[in-house]
Amino acid sequence: MAQHDNLRLNWQKIAHFKGRNISENVLLAHEVISNIRLRGKPDNMVIKLDMAKAYDMVEWNFLIKVLEKMGFGAEILDMIWRLIANNWYSVIINGQNHGFFHSTRGVKQGDPLSPALFILSAEVLSRAMNQLYERYEYKSYGLPKWSDKLNHLSYADDTIIFAAADNFFLKLIMRVLRKYEEQSGQLINKDKSSYYVHNKAAHASRQLVEEITGFTRGLFPLTYLGCPIGHAKKKKVYFSMLIKKIQNKLQLWKGKLLTFGGEIVLINSVLQSIPIYLLSVSNSPKCVIHDIHRMFAKFMWNFKEEGRSTHWIAWKDICVPKEEGGLGLRSLFDTSKALFAKLWWNFRTTNTLWSNYMWIKYCKRHRPQTIEWRGGSQVWKNMILARNFFDQEIWWEPKKGDVSVWFDNWTQLGDLHYHMNLNHDQSQVESVYELCNEDGWNQTVLQHNLDEATCNHVTRILGRLTPTQERDKPWWMPSGSGKFKETFEHLFIECPDTYLGVIQGGSRAAFAGTRRKQSFNINDTPQQARLTSTYPPLHHRSTTTMLKKSSLVMNHSVSESFWRTSDYKPNMLLFVEDDGWTGALVTSKKPWKRSF
Repeated sequence: MAQHDNLRLNWQKIAHFKGRNISENVLLAHEVISNIRLRGKPDNMVIKLDMAKAYDMVEWNFLIKVLEKMGFGAEILDMIWRLIANNWYSVIINGQNHGFFHSTRGVKQGDPLSPALFILSAEVLSRAMNQLYERYEYKSYGLPKWSDKLNHLSYADDTIIFAAADNFFLKLIMRVLRKYEEQSGQLINKDKSSYYVHNKAAHASRQLVEEITGFTRGLFPLTYLGCPIGHAKKKKVYFSMLIKKIQNKLQLWKGKLLTFGGEIVLINSVLQSIPIYLLSVSNSPKCVIHDIHRMFAKFMWNFKEEGRSTHWIAWKDICVPKEEGGLGLRSLFDTSKALFAKLWWNFRTTNTLWSNYMWIKYCKRHRPQTIEWRGGSQVWKNMILARNFFDQEIWWEPKKGDVSVWFDNWTQLGDLHYHMNLNHDQSQVESVYELCNEDGWNQTVLQHNLDEATCNHVTRILGRLTPTQERDKPWWMPSGSGKFKETFEHLFIECPDTYLGVIQGGSRAAFAGTRRKQSFNINDTPQQARLTSTYPPLHHRSTTTMLKKSSLVMNHSVSESFWRTSDYKPNMLLFVEDDGWTGALVTSKKPWKRSF
């Protein structure tokens, strides 16, 4: 059904089909609601609908008509009709079956086909809401200019509507909802449905909404798809359900006889997976993560039946690899950073309703590679922090050549904007395709804009390039397959005994990486030595911090000033020079944990 040629679902309905992601639905709702106060008259408002027994109320004739309009053939329609119409039920009372009657509506819950059938029937509501934009006088929720038209979001039977608190526009929306109820058999539960406005909304607006819709006012945060969403900065109370869920799980294990190893397995495989969903769609306050870590530690060290046991090792020291003296557990702070790195990857590499909205909202006039956080949601702020450390791990394989010459990593050398000998402000070239002609690389343009070393690297490593209509392909360099993985061995390298890296020149960290108990040929390029960029350019962090985090391989003429300005003194420093590359080996008494 998903591969049907005429099947075109609105992106507002994100559920049960390939390419749709529940987390993007939550993220988009959060971004829209975060700006609920940025409008004058009429006030912005959000309506959260609750459908009464949604699956059980679907009219069969309505469903078949919808599928027929979508272009499904008679053979498929007949098969679906026989699947949904041949339902008989008995009622169990006191252990005995009573009655045997035939169903006249609804789709069976638990049937693998039922979610898809329900979404196809609910597509009618989605298209009817979108048709409101065809009315010239229709005014919706205040959104950023040039953004996609968005007045609702749905995931299965969970629907929220973004509207303006205006008499005429609200009546249009309620008329659409009533028609949908009449035709589909669905029924909106007005007792559980609610509307949301910001605290400074006029009393007249709130009264108007209640009179027209019949819904009661809800207070932020609203819970959508299991995630608390509000327009203000998240508070600890927003995550009380998460804390309660972990506490209930620990309570079930309290009376069981568990070995120390068994407790570690439960923490690693069960407890640490509970917060993953919330961490992937929101920025949890630090106090929440500290409380969760405290519960984990108490569960692991609680050997006494009464009183408090001694916690012999701090939790942050436990959350390091086993090879380095830890227990292999993961800090939720690092988990959160890895998940935000995945969000940045999705933002840069996918074309979805959420990614397009983020581009319009934050990057309409600025490049995502260089924009700084000066306002917006906390999710965007954490994505910017993830960008500073992981964006240069994305290699853009030139195809069409739309990637930026200066700000995208298309040469595998990092972004050329920070290259010491280049000044993109004096160049007329912006995209990679401008460096090419019909025969491949335009050597004249290359030599005019890039230095000799970079030109040689482009022609030697990337080979001949002929622009095509295929989109530039992103590759995640730490992964052998090129696909993004939020595994910690690719995103975080914890406390290696020996650090190794490369600096080219005095103003840019071209390469930095870690290699433990391994060696490389000094004549190899950093790519051949598998040294990938793990740190941003030096202007993003102080020299002292950089040297504390990692030992660096650098040009000898520059190294003295680096070590002189740093308060970090290595135990051993060895330079080997050959063809411009310089090697260094540094050991330290204390390992440092690499993190943001």
